[in-house]
Amino acid sequence: MNLLEAAELYLAHRRAEGIAYKNQAGCLRSLCSRAESKDIEELRIEDLHSYLRADGLTHATVSKRFTLVAKFIQFHQDRGRATSFKMPLRPRHAPQVFTPHIYTSAEVRNILVASRSRAHGSIPTQTFEALILFLYATGSSLFSAMHLRNEDLDVERSNVTLENQRSNGKRTIPLNQQLVATLVEYASWKSSNSIEGGSFFVRADRSPLVKETVGSHFRSILKAARCVRRDGSHCRPRLHDFRATFAVQRISGWIREGEDLGTMLPALAAYMGMIDLTVTERYLALSPERFRKELQKLSASTQSAV
Repeated sequence: MNLLEAAELYLAHRRAEGIAYKNQAGCLRSLCSRAESKDIEELRIEDLHSYLRADGLTHATVSKRFTLVAKFIQFHQDRGRATSFKMPLRPRHAPQVFTPHIYTSAEVRNILVASRSRAHGSIPTQTFEALILFLYATGSSLFSAMHLRNEDLDVERSNVTLENQRSNGKRTIPLNQQLVATLVEYASWKSSNSIEGGSFFVRADRSPLVKETVGSHFRSILKAARCVRRDGSHCRPRLHDFRATFAVQRISGWIREGEDLGTMLPALAAYMGMIDLTVTERYLALSPERFRKELQKLSASTQSAV
């Protein structure tokens, strides 16, 4: 029995148990293709390794494939086939370092343009635009932005009070005049359309934003804006990456201006509501390559001070 026939027999058995097995069917057929549909008795460990180590697979996908193949092999071995094949040990999870996406100004413009052409039933375009600009200009987390109340914005003092996500309490941060004007314009739009609610950023029915709905709409906007990562990462850009973008832009600007990062990083951590410098220092490595010498000097001085 060749592999393809063996796969179809196994799939028919699972479907008879009431399991659809649509995605799994494609995975098993991929294994058959990589093994050139040889006889199941001729299946070798090398064929499995080639299937599991395909370029671009995450550890979660590799683990799912491994489990699928193990069940497939066990099914046939219980029926006297492929008895000489021994499954290898399950692949270990290699530590992965996630790198956030750093948006360019051009990408942000494209996202805003795309948002105007892709209306969402429950999230007004004006709300979405104001939210994106707020995240981009303040480095706020989506949590803090969604919990922002109307009374938290002080137009006269050009500041806003945000709720901290990882620690109790709130923090008040200054805003640039351009962002203040944008937020005032948004507040005026809400008032004129009678959709003011307790939250600052609201849906069309005046209710607060829902994280899952915002995330889903943002992903559709990214697709329309053709905003993708080009650094080899398989993770798509996220709303939370505006936070990293803000930090990297501040750090890059300070380096250009010759500011003392040893002094500015603690200020950045306080502004962004971080409880320590650990996360802030990670953003150093995301700064442009042309600043690498300055960052190495800072790293050396930090280590000598410890």
